[in-house]
Amino acid sequence: MWGFGDSFLPAFAVLLQATTTQLGLLVSIPQLFAAFIQLYAIRFENSISRKTMMVITALFQGFTWFAIFLLSWATGSVYVLIILATLYAGMGAMGLPFWVSWMGDLVDEDKRGTFFGRRNRTVGVITFSSLAIAGLLLDFISQWTAMAGFATLFIIAGSARLYSARYFRLQYEPEPHFKPTRNYSFKQFIQEMPDTSFGMFTIYVSVMNIAVFISGPLMVAYWLQVLGFSYLQLTILMGSISVSSFLMISHWGKHIDQYGNRNILEVSSSIIALFPLLWFLLHFLNGPIVIFLAIAIQVLGGLAWSGYNLTLGNYVYDAIDPTNRLRMTSYHNVFKGSGIVVGGILAGILSNLPIPETGWVRDFFPNGILICFAASVVLRILVIKIYMPKINELRLTGKVRPPIYYFVAVMPFRGLKADLLVGINRTIQRKSPENV
Repeated sequence: MWGFGDSFLPAFAVLLQATTTQLGLLVSIPQLFAAFIQLYAIRFENSISRKTMMVITALFQGFTWFAIFLLSWATGSVYVLIILATLYAGMGAMGLPFWVSWMGDLVDEDKRGTFFGRRNRTVGVITFSSLAIAGLLLDFISQWTAMAGFATLFIIAGSARLYSARYFRLQYEPEPHFKPTRNYSFKQFIQEMPDTSFGMFTIYVSVMNIAVFISGPLMVAYWLQVLGFSYLQLTILMGSISVSSFLMISHWGKHIDQYGNRNILEVSSSIIALFPLLWFLLHFLNGPIVIFLAIAIQVLGGLAWSGYNLTLGNYVYDAIDPTNRLRMTSYHNVFKGSGIVVGGILAGILSNLPIPETGWVRDFFPNGILICFAASVVLRILVIKIYMPKINELRLTGKVRPPIYYFVAVMPFRGLKADLLVGINRTIQRKSPENV
């Protein structure tokens, strides 16, 4: 579903002639709805099993993919696409706190970093494979009509999501750890945020989402319209970040278990802060080198984002009492999603600011998207400087974290070397006479 569907929604919007404002809304409105619907979802925590909720939401999401293409194609309206994408995201969000609670009861606390690193790596392999196939299909079918290409992608995405409901039904569900004696309200959560580790973590993630999504919703438009990349090159870029992510994420998991979530969050955030600047500078180059440098940026992005996203999930598990995990996760996601919304709205505003016809401003910002990139990098750095010192490390391992350059220049190569040796060793063992 992610590889064939979610990854290509912005490109589908561009095909429908979406403006930069509409691209911002395509990201922000679904996230806003998804954030607040979780406050409604927690009402079912004592009346419906986590497994049942996940099966229901998976089925709804699967059928929504068919509607996303059919109704958007029939009307040619970007706003119809936004409405359907909002319903799709909302149903996914309905199940999210139930899934987090479910997985929190299944995974041993001391092995979460390693486990989720391996799990996300497996997901990354499948996502990349489907993304690559989807991109090749889209590029091939688009020789005749791009609309038929997107129809093929979204039908496969919907079918895959429908089939995933079967695996939720097969997954074991332990007795949930609910805490009905304490009705911890959303208002109480807000009041206590400045005084708790999880509250400050929630504030940090929310404000960082604002900074990230000032530029995030415009990346596909930047690649297709400003840099002039093809659908095939677009797929290569999205595939590059997927490959880099699943190659490195298990190694991030090991480092999280060694040095703690907060330490790895600071490292990955610091790397992430630089990406808008790299994309900004790329605009001033010409020729074949542009696509190669874009791939290099995406590879570095996969490295950083895989570590960042893994620490976000693990910190939630460490900071929340298991008896109240479902409700607290919902409250956290409200703020997290609201940050995405604010960032998407700012992206639409900043990208449409008037630019002088001549002068240095025009030379540096020939396109409104570049204004968003500049604002994003400044805000990301400010968020790290202001809020990161206020987040506590909850997993005190006693080990000193290596400097940031280690995670960029050393860890990736050690990780690839280790993967290569392990892979060769496993191959030899399978082919040895005693294993035949």
